[in-house]
Amino acid sequence: MSGRFLLDTWIAAVALQHRVTVVSRDPHFKEVAGLDLQVW
Repeated sequence: MSGRFLLDTWIAAVALQHRVTVVSRDPHFKEVAGLDLQVW
């Protein structure tokens, strides 16, 4: 697992916990069920 992917996992987890939107172009976030994602 690359360092960047691991960081994305933490970002997604915190966003889910706090029910906030992640704004990113990173394709990894599209695979996270229940994540509110805004592609920028």
